[in-house]
Amino acid sequence: MERLTGWDFVGPGSLATDPAMQEPLGSPTLTDEQEQAVARRGEPLLLAAGAGSGKTSVLVERFVRAVREDGIAPGRILAITFTDRAAGELRERMRRRLLALGEWEAAQATEEAYVGTFHGFCARVLRSHAREAGLAEEHEILDEGLAGRMRRQAFAVALAELLEGRRGEAVDLIAAYTADRARATVLGVYAQLRSGGQRAPRLPAPRLGEEPDAADLEGARALSLWGELLERFRERYAQAKRERNGLDFDDLELLAGELLSEDEHVRRAWAERFELLMVDELQDVNPRQLALVRGLEHENLFTVGDEWQSIYGFRHANVGLLRAREAELSPRGQSLRLMYNFRGRAELLQAVNAIFVRRFGGAFMPLRAGREREREREAHGEPLVELLLSDRRGWSGDEAPVIAGGAESGAAAWREAEAQALARRVSELVRGGQARAGGVAVLLRAVGDIECYEQALRAQGLKTVASAGAFWARQEVADLLAYLRALADPGDELALYGALAASPVDLSSDEMGLLARTAQSRECSVWEIARDPTVGNGAHDGSGADTRPGGGEAYVETEAGLQGGKLARMAEFCAWLEQERELMPELALAELLEREIVRSGDLERLRAGEDGERRLANVRKLVELAREWERSEGRDLRGFLDEAAFQAGAGGGGRLARAEAIAEPDAPVADEAQDAVRLMSVHAAKGLEFDVVCVADLGRAPSMGVPDLLVSGERIGVRLVGLEDPESRPALEYAQLAQERRAAQAGEEDRIVYVAMTRARERLLLSGAVDFASWPRERPGAAPIAWLGPALSPELPVLCAEVVRRFDLQAAGDSAGDDRPLEDEARKDRLAPALALTSPASALALTVDGTDVPLCCWLNTTRMAGRPA
Repeated sequence: MERLTGWDFVGPGSLATDPAMQEPLGSPTLTDEQEQAVARRGEPLLLAAGAGSGKTSVLVERFVRAVREDGIAPGRILAITFTDRAAGELRERMRRRLLALGEWEAAQATEEAYVGTFHGFCARVLRSHAREAGLAEEHEILDEGLAGRMRRQAFAVALAELLEGRRGEAVDLIAAYTADRARATVLGVYAQLRSGGQRAPRLPAPRLGEEPDAADLEGARALSLWGELLERFRERYAQAKRERNGLDFDDLELLAGELLSEDEHVRRAWAERFELLMVDELQDVNPRQLALVRGLEHENLFTVGDEWQSIYGFRHANVGLLRAREAELSPRGQSLRLMYNFRGRAELLQAVNAIFVRRFGGAFMPLRAGREREREREAHGEPLVELLLSDRRGWSGDEAPVIAGGAESGAAAWREAEAQALARRVSELVRGGQARAGGVAVLLRAVGDIECYEQALRAQGLKTVASAGAFWARQEVADLLAYLRALADPGDELALYGALAASPVDLSSDEMGLLARTAQSRECSVWEIARDPTVGNGAHDGSGADTRPGGGEAYVETEAGLQGGKLARMAEFCAWLEQERELMPELALAELLEREIVRSGDLERLRAGEDGERRLANVRKLVELAREWERSEGRDLRGFLDEAAFQAGAGGGGRLARAEAIAEPDAPVADEAQDAVRLMSVHAAKGLEFDVVCVADLGRAPSMGVPDLLVSGERIGVRLVGLEDPESRPALEYAQLAQERRAAQAGEEDRIVYVAMTRARERLLLSGAVDFASWPRERPGAAPIAWLGPALSPELPVLCAEVVRRFDLQAAGDSAGDDRPLEDEARKDRLAPALALTSPASALALTVDGTDVPLCCWLNTTRMAGRPA
């Protein structure tokens, strides 16, 4: 998060002191490039603002000077950014700056300024012109969770309509692709076309040549069905929104843009209202959004962006729009740059530049260190850039968890080993006073394995806060959802096992196995045995004899295996479930949860346990989510459970994760300032900064899959999938479009790593797993570590291979192996760091290629040395 404690944007050579010691928002000292961006307010400008370059300060100062020097009222300034949080911070900084200058009335008037998101601005336009836009005066703006559910429901109806009458070609299409894959395809292309400005999306007609081949003809037939399914979905979704009198976020922008483009009176009124337009994060806009603000400008549009921080292509952001605006304004001298970085230490920036000058090519402008000299003079006898590598070899998925005493995270064993090595290093830094836990962030490209890294940190005694994707996986949440599923469906044995494993019954896995064997031997359901352990043991036939094979033996085994009152607690729990089922029609969903929480004693148990505050907060959050669901959807327990299952499953990854699932973070706890390591996705960290950044899981290969249906302007292609032919085939323009899409994705994956690395202020840890013996080849779709390691040190692959060789020789008992002569002195010099590595705890002392920046490379070789990892 950009700090609000002072104006630290000073140029090299300045004698400015530590910004943390300055008065908040006092007189700012701007660099020449910042001053130019602030002063030129009477013309259109594009500001290319590098990471950490003080762009927010430029936006604030432009606003303040427009008010003070140009006499522009705050209400006549429009400033658009991408999140409500960022907009709130921007407005607050504007207000505080004016207060610091004694402009009390102007500071109060900042509430009248239009500082917000595209969605917020469009909602304001539509509220002001509801009649002209054809809307009811009172319309509902659908939150993304509700809109996503409505889209899935609309697709289900559209799919049923398509398959009505068992149309052979439609049935074959869905059978080949599957319903889930078809939903991802249709919803994905629908969102893409809407982002391009289509209010009612339709597929373009396929372009068949004079002599189309068989694949193209088949593709055209398939596109006819895909187009029909898209149009049916579009109509069903539009109908659902009309019935609720609701608009989703896309509707806000589409309707407002349509109104401004078609009603000249309305457009002119809004254009004349604003004397200054400012749009932040231009690299993240889509064509629809840019068209909207271009319709308001009259030589007064100031845009800020950085193409190297464009990481929202999956939301249809188009970095090409920023490049096109730069091409438009640059010949007129209206394209400016901010290249000084005031966030990271010089050593960190040199490492970033060394990597990305090569990776991005000549268009990339290296970041320049702009931090004040006093702080840079502080002596550091250790590297501030560290590379932590774990070998992927020698691990088996059948082995016990790497983290001693920890629960299984479900991650691959080599990833657990990497997480443990990273956690050890973070713990060393914290315990050694070189870092504060609350100043450390672990950033991940994908959050599906976030629990693996969190468990490793906790095993080191560190507190953690996961800011993405962890909520549905938390045990306290899973236990309550299992209870609700068992309540809703007595026949759901998996849910019943989950509920019985929770407090207060607390069945172990062995005891659940015993329960299952008993039920099987007596030919009863698990529910029947749990409710009454005597069922099927002969007690009900009047003779006292066992009437079912193995009944008596199984009953004795159950009694012997379930000690400590668990039989009684199990029966009591089942009696409670039966009672609650009878009351279900009268109780709200939140009440059902609250009653179970009270009965089970969860509040007291969680409060007394480790990390009690966060776990309690998650329980309260689940209750509130149930309450919100009922307000929106009615008392639909099954629907609530289905939505929870979808979010828990799809949110962790997979084909649908980006489009429809919402990565639900843990509930915030009362003490947000607690000294805890933060874990989050790189996307969630954009715009933030941390003293110590750990970019983890760099050995994970990015997902380079492309949708089955690709559209770009008037070009269209489809990947054909047949029932009998498992091999997919490209048709029409699919091959070229897929190649373009993968190239765009590969570029964005590189930028994601860049964004992650530029969040660091004081220290940067890069962590990943790689095959030491055979370093992966650099290629599109390769894991970032494949190119990141050699970019830092070209000798690294050779050194890692040498380390493996030496440990293999030691394991084989070849004591002479280390003394074999090397081919030449040059090779000996290159391998010197590896030859000095004598224990698994050692590290390679290197320098970042082309610089004098020291690089500490930790090799997690514990496994090689034959000791438990």
